[in-house]
Amino acid sequence: MPPKYVTFYKKQGQTPLEVIDELKANHKDWASLPMTYAGRLDPMAEGLMIILIGEECKNKEKYLGLDKVYEFEILFGFESDTFDLLGLVKDNEQKEKIELFDSESFKETLNSFIGKQIQKYPSYSSKTVDGESLFSLAKKATLPKNLPDHEVEIYDLELLENYSISKIDLEKSIIEKINSVNTNADFRQKDIKTKWTDVLSQSSSTHFTVLKCVANVSSGTYIRQLVSDIGEKISIPTVTYSIKRTKVGEFNSDDEIVIQ
Repeated sequence: MPPKYVTFYKKQGQTPLEVIDELKANHKDWASLPMTYAGRLDPMAEGLMIILIGEECKNKEKYLGLDKVYEFEILFGFESDTFDLLGLVKDNEQKEKIELFDSESFKETLNSFIGKQIQKYPSYSSKTVDGESLFSLAKKATLPKNLPDHEVEIYDLELLENYSISKIDLEKSIIEKINSVNTNADFRQKDIKTKWTDVLSQSSSTHFTVLKCVANVSSGTYIRQLVSDIGEKISIPTVTYSIKRTKVGEFNSDDEIVIQ
């Protein structure tokens, strides 16, 4: 008798479909059963996923509505078209770093995002418009003028720490993260790595600021979009440096893999 679901820690670089392929490869008796993930994670994100098996796939909506907790890092001085590292970084004209980081002021900025709000879907996302994903439309440069949006709620948003990273270490980290994505998957990896290398080589800064935060949010909240919105509010370019989903409902990534 197969389990109704398993919880799985998705590694950075994996796609949700690769997670399902891995489960089926490791559990031959599940290979012929339908599987689906209840809440996707972007390739650059890691963390907890719930994989439904067999008849439980019909109850997917019940799992999709669960609240989530994310730890994430914000890299200042850069913007990309995906709002994370797996995107074409924009040419950097100015504001490459925060001259004086004021933690209290930034905490006030974070507090301003707590509560219900209307959040746009990122242009590179799985949200569909007329049956086609925004991701596909973005790659074809045929995005609608007004991106769709939805209501989300941020219950809590806290600053955990801040640190500085050198240009050399930053470039190495970015390339390693992008290389973690399967080369057979078409995420524009070659062009993206070239662009990051070019922009960093042209930067006069030797170090960049990274802030680590934690957010407790409703289902459907895009952390990448939140990071972009934070940057827009403080008028400093921002990009999502890392995302880790640590909790889905009562499921916790620190627990053993749950099989039921």
